[in-house]
Amino acid sequence: MIIDRIGNWNPQLFRELKGRLTGRNLAIATTLSLLGQLIFGWVFYSRLPLPPDIEKLGEIPNNDYCTGSLHGGAFDCVPDGLGYWQINWSFFWWHVAAWSGVAIIVMLVVGGVYLLVGDLAKEQQRGTLNFIRLSPQSSESILIGKILGVPILVYLAAALVLPLHFGSAIAAGVSIDTILRFYGLTLAGCAFLYNVALLLGFLGGSAWLACLVVGLCQFPSIGLFRLMFPTDLRGLPAYPSLPELQWFYLPLGEQIELLHVFAFCSFAIGTFWLWQAVNRRFRDPNATISSKRQSYLAMACVQVFFVGFILVKGNIDEFSVLSGFSVFNLLVFLIGIAALTPQRAAVQEWARYRHLHPQGRSELREWILGEKSPALVAIAINLAITAIVWMPAILMLPAKSLAIAIVGLLAAAILIWIYAAIVQVLLLLKTKKRAFIAVGAVLGAIVLPPICAFVFAIRFSELAIGSHELWSFAIFGVGLAQAESLAMSTILLGFLGQVCAMGTLSWQLRRITRKLGASDTQVLLQERRVGVQ
Repeated sequence: MIIDRIGNWNPQLFRELKGRLTGRNLAIATTLSLLGQLIFGWVFYSRLPLPPDIEKLGEIPNNDYCTGSLHGGAFDCVPDGLGYWQINWSFFWWHVAAWSGVAIIVMLVVGGVYLLVGDLAKEQQRGTLNFIRLSPQSSESILIGKILGVPILVYLAAALVLPLHFGSAIAAGVSIDTILRFYGLTLAGCAFLYNVALLLGFLGGSAWLACLVVGLCQFPSIGLFRLMFPTDLRGLPAYPSLPELQWFYLPLGEQIELLHVFAFCSFAIGTFWLWQAVNRRFRDPNATISSKRQSYLAMACVQVFFVGFILVKGNIDEFSVLSGFSVFNLLVFLIGIAALTPQRAAVQEWARYRHLHPQGRSELREWILGEKSPALVAIAINLAITAIVWMPAILMLPAKSLAIAIVGLLAAAILIWIYAAIVQVLLLLKTKKRAFIAVGAVLGAIVLPPICAFVFAIRFSELAIGSHELWSFAIFGVGLAQAESLAMSTILLGFLGQVCAMGTLSWQLRRITRKLGASDTQVLLQERRVGVQ
């Protein structure tokens, strides 16, 4: 049987299929899919104009699918020689294909993500996930079995919609290669989002987190379809500014096939890096999400992807470069800090046994590539990689803005490093709530300065201006502030505060690391000496 062959190829997939492909589940999935298509067809059929009865109506009706002149957003209905309205069937079937394609994407994305996160949450609650880890299967085989098996009923429901979608697209005159590109992009997008779902599941995602992911995934799922069909049959653009889209001077918006290839490659590269993180987290739940070595390559890919949209034909927009760099990289590095920062137990083990590193493996190499060493050196290297990638765009700025841009972006980079140090120091606390404390501290460091500036604005207007500029300079590297309005004293004050914070946090981290590295015997002897004194 096919199921037995699947069991020989992937036992985890066999386990998932055996538990889900029951007669009752198959009947429910098939019935819901077919019933949904019937309702879908009835809705579109009801949108067609009623049979002509001009004498009774007293006026000529208009409808989206008629062929007359355009009035009020719809077309006038024109009768044919037999007394029936002339219908633009190509446009009608295009709408059927469009909305059935959206339905397929939403089913696969929303249903698949929700089921994957929910399944991993149940596995962790029951304790069966650790049992699966002990099986002789490779981690790749287990994860592939999860992705293919858990949403199998969603796949079935979506597959039953394919004949309607394919047939209506052909009737609308859509080429077969465009339809196949749509299916390929849909699969690539689902693979990307399913890996996101698995990663969230391994990080302890629960039902509320799944609902949040489902809600966020609805927007890219619809946007994915609109990229496939940037205009409808009447020539109305989905995104009026799409023809202006460029990436490293490539006219993506002008050549839709090139845009599809770019989107597919972007999904593929993103899926590759997510797969590395998912695989790593599955093997060792206590490991960091990403290794330091992987983070350097991943950061380079992310920065090249983003800076490509800045380097376009025409003048470089100063605001786009500064604000894009500052806000985008703040978000990217907050995620990177969470992915690279090790927990207290890992740092304690590293600090205690780092002198036993293999011959030829220096301590600096441990800071750069070590799995359990603090992440501050790795964050600094990632910041250097970011600066190198962004340097061409920064050097193309006007001369009057170049110096202040470099200074401001340097300030933003230093502040990101300070955030990483805050997180690392707080994650070394003994309290069980150290992760929440670290998140709260970083959010407070970002949010509290503008709140204080707003309070100052109510009581001391002049002081408030300096506070707001200082916050914008420190947080976003001048990207959201008027660069020319910053006084040199403000810049020096900002750098002085950042340098003091860096020194304090570095000293604190070294002190805590040295304390963690002390053996239990050393701690007892030190306490005894203190007691004797």
